[in-house]
Amino acid sequence: MKKILLALVATAALFTACEEWQPVGTFKYSEPEELPLVTDADMAGYGPRTTIKDLCGRYVNGTPLKLESGWIKGQVISNDASGNIYRSLYIQDETGGIEIKTGRTNSSNEYKMGQWVYVKLGGLTLGMYGFKTGTYGGQGMIQLGLTDQSGAYETAYIDLPLIVDSHILKGEMGTPVVPVKLTAAQLPGKNDTQATNKYIGTLVELEGLKYGNEIFTLIYLSYSQDTKAATNRIFLSGKTWGITTWGLSKEKMGKLLEAGTWDEAYVGSGNETHGKV
Repeated sequence: MKKILLALVATAALFTACEEWQPVGTFKYSEPEELPLVTDADMAGYGPRTTIKDLCGRYVNGTPLKLESGWIKGQVISNDASGNIYRSLYIQDETGGIEIKTGRTNSSNEYKMGQWVYVKLGGLTLGMYGFKTGTYGGQGMIQLGLTDQSGAYETAYIDLPLIVDSHILKGEMGTPVVPVKLTAAQLPGKNDTQATNKYIGTLVELEGLKYGNEIFTLIYLSYSQDTKAATNRIFLSGKTWGITTWGLSKEKMGKLLEAGTWDEAYVGSGNETHGKV
């Protein structure tokens, strides 16, 4: 068997030596072309520029607004690398800041901190997320996205690459925005929006805060049920409830339930409760 194997190897070597191989064609895929950076002059055909404050001033509570023309620009102030910003992009100009619901993850790889971004408003929807009525209620965050066809929210994630790329245009790099230092007394009131307070949606640094050793967490019992229904919600606040990280795994949740850590928590929302966990 060994002699046969050696003979085969020798024969293969002989054929290799006698055959003249032609050069093998190689293919190199071209890199995607970088689109030229946009300037104010490039936006002349899309209507007048609007400041973020003036744009937010057009919003009326409970009435999403489909925009027809105009544009805004601002510098990128959000970075989703840490996980605290998800599928959104925040920009701010000299008057305020706003969230753009791009629907994209890993935005920090595409939009750099301090980079100028131009947003064509035509076709986008202006809406709000987080508005609550009652004693503990207040205004939410005014956002840009698409119309939510389900009606569950005032805006939906843009998601579609063609729409994102044709509406959110990259400009030149600028100096990263320096956060404004605020104290607790300077924080916006519950009835403020970006139209009335220039700090909402912008980059700020809070001074004099102390960790209260407590959390505020909303847990849904089932994502297959209505997430707005009080019977499907558990609010945890006032202490840590055993939670030590912003990302709570299903396994960790099960352990906390089995250990009785949440036995005093109630299923419910606001003034509507449905018994203890």
